[in-house]
Amino acid sequence: MFDSQMQLRYRLLTHANITELDNEAVVLNLNTGQFYGLNDVGLETVRMLEEGAELEHLVNEIKKRFDHPADAIRKDLSVLLEQLVQAGLIGVE
Repeated sequence: MFDSQMQLRYRLLTHANITELDNEAVVLNLNTGQFYGLNDVGLETVRMLEEGAELEHLVNEIKKRFDHPADAIRKDLSVLLEQLVQAGLIGVE
């Protein structure tokens, strides 16, 4: 289902600025002024994207930290990654 997405490497773009608020975050696109709110799982995800990561690496790390089923994490992360790409906050390598 997500085979093509699993091979891609995602990276937070340089014009994306993360501001943490407790266990949540806001990611601001400095080029557009638009921001994107993230929960604790989203925050952990974008932290890993600062250095770049593939979907399966993200799934494995989130599973270790939050103990959710891998299939549910993969599905949710796929949606999140697509939204962040569309918002111009992460790039695909």
